[in-house]
Amino acid sequence: MTIKAARFFRVSSKEQEDGYSLEAQGRESTDYERRHDLETVRTWAVAESAKKADVRKAFKEFVQYFRTNPSVKVMLFEKPDRMTRNFRDLVTIYELIDEHHKEVHFFKTGLVINENSKSSDQLQLDLHVVLARNYINNLAEEVTKGLNEKLRGGGWPSAAPTGYLNDPVTRETVPDPARSKIVRKLFELYATGRYSLNQIAKIAQKEGLEHPHKKTPVKKSGIYHILTNPFYFGVMKWKDELVAGHHEPLLSKVLYDRVQSVLGGQQRPKTKKFAFRGFGECGHCGSPITAELHVKKQKNGVTRRYVYYRCTGWKNGGKVCEGSHISERDLVAQLGEPLKRLKIDAATLALVKSALAESFKGEKLYHAERMTALTAESTRLMTWIDKAYTDRLEGILTPEDFKAKSEGWRLRLMDVQGEIRAHQEADGSYLEDATLILDIAQRAYAIYEVAADNFERRRIVDQLVSKVVISDRRAVLNLWEPYSVLSKVAVAAKSRKSSSLKWAVEDLNL
Repeated sequence: MTIKAARFFRVSSKEQEDGYSLEAQGRESTDYERRHDLETVRTWAVAESAKKADVRKAFKEFVQYFRTNPSVKVMLFEKPDRMTRNFRDLVTIYELIDEHHKEVHFFKTGLVINENSKSSDQLQLDLHVVLARNYINNLAEEVTKGLNEKLRGGGWPSAAPTGYLNDPVTRETVPDPARSKIVRKLFELYATGRYSLNQIAKIAQKEGLEHPHKKTPVKKSGIYHILTNPFYFGVMKWKDELVAGHHEPLLSKVLYDRVQSVLGGQQRPKTKKFAFRGFGECGHCGSPITAELHVKKQKNGVTRRYVYYRCTGWKNGGKVCEGSHISERDLVAQLGEPLKRLKIDAATLALVKSALAESFKGEKLYHAERMTALTAESTRLMTWIDKAYTDRLEGILTPEDFKAKSEGWRLRLMDVQGEIRAHQEADGSYLEDATLILDIAQRAYAIYEVAADNFERRRIVDQLVSKVVISDRRAVLNLWEPYSVLSKVAVAAKSRKSSSLKWAVEDLNL
């Protein structure tokens, strides 16, 4: 008498769904069915690499099919570990056997389980599931152990971030010759405080920077992820834990910290309708400054448009603070005042240049002494770390002791190496940068005054001003360093107080 059956196949990977494994299971099942007079009325096939939700859905359909079809008696599987690897599903199978009078046939091994099976056969099935489950658990543990071990050794256990590549030979994370330069450029540009995330994203897209896995242009969210990833200065973040890496950093910690500082500051305007929208904050409540257009028709019939800026009231329950209103005309005039103070007279300029030249000699000496000290500390830290790692391998140190001893050293080593790179990058550009800054300071107000429009003035101010606070109809500005110090030099020179000028110049040297 022919008995109706349904098959449930699991293939070990997505690629095998239509390949040898599925075909082999089908042939073996067909041979088994012929020998045991079984008629297959339905077949399920799932890939073990598929989403868990999809696998669960297929298995639930299989179980429900047997519950609602009394005439279908036999459940066909290749072997126990293809049936299930968890105890919950095993209980469900036993429930179908005991309450719905079904049978389970494993055509690979010949094992048959029904309500009349011997306890030894049931024990055999239980053991198969236990061993399959144990194998999966051990595999997960070994994978996790391997990832953690690589992480503790300073290696990155995952796909390389944008700007890096996974070396298939050394299995290390190495800089991408082309994209690493783009990533560094993005950090350098954003650190100036003159670009928004959207602007940086457009630059990245123009340079051809792509998502490392999706191969699509990097968007604003991707840029933010890059700029906040400590991996680029040598520290790996894994499950909210910071670990010093031995990969080659793309930038110094000094540059990274500068970018984080800018990220925490004010945002650029989202529209070009008003030149200074989003520029600065309210001095009373700290809310952003917005713009509004006032249209007034005069007695002679001429319509005039006036732009005013005011507090948004965002941090004040929507209430606009009194004294935050300022006309665009007054704002433009007040923004220019600090730029006027940057220009210094010829005698003082000569004094500043002489002081800078003298300072350069001191800077070279400091550079040499500091590099010697940092190199010695770097060597000392690496020696300690290597010794601790050897003690760990020989069992002298436990994993916990190794982590406690080495983690602080690794983080300090990152700081030291970052400072070394910063010194190397700064060496040679000292006088060149100083001369450029002096030239910009001397011409800043003149350029601002003759700018074509207020949008151009906004771009000029963005390069020189770090923060603007509007209070009591006045705009108070903070200049970026070293322009803030140059302003002190100019004020001291005009006051003709030699002591003040000497202090200001010394401050500029620092």
